[in-house]
Amino acid sequence: MAALESMAEMTANRTSDLRWLIALGFYIAAALGGLTEALSQNALVHYLDALLLACSAAGWCVVDARRRDKTFPWAVQFLTLLFWFVAVPIYLIVSRGWRGLGWTLLNAIGFLTTFVVANLATYYVAFGPAAFAP
Repeated sequence: MAALESMAEMTANRTSDLRWLIALGFYIAAALGGLTEALSQNALVHYLDALLLACSAAGWCVVDARRRDKTFPWAVQFLTLLFWFVAVPIYLIVSRGWRGLGWTLLNAIGFLTTFVVANLATYYVAFGPAAFAP
C-alpha cells in the first residue's frame, strides 16, 4: 500500500514539475515574441511564436487538470488550443474560483512585462540609443 502512495506522490511531483516547465515555456515564448517583433518582418516567425504560445497555454491547462484529477475532454483541449487567450482565464476562474481571476491578472501582467522588456532590450541592442530618439 505504501508503494502505491509513493507512486502517486511521485506522479504528482512530476506533474507539478511539468506545470512549472510549461509555464516557463510560456514566458520564454513571450520573450521570443518581443524579440521577433523587433527583428523580424517574416510572418512565419510570428505565426510560429503564436503557435508556441497557444501550445504552452493549452498544454498547461491539460496538465493542471490532470493534476487536479479533473477530466479535460479532447474537444475542450482543441478549443483551448484555438482560443487560448479566452479559454485559459476561463479555466483558471472555473478551477480556482476568484483566486483564478487574480492568477489571470498576475500572469497577464507578467506576460506583457516580459514581452515589452524583451522587445525594448532587443531594439536597444540591435539599433542602439538612436532607436529611442524622438
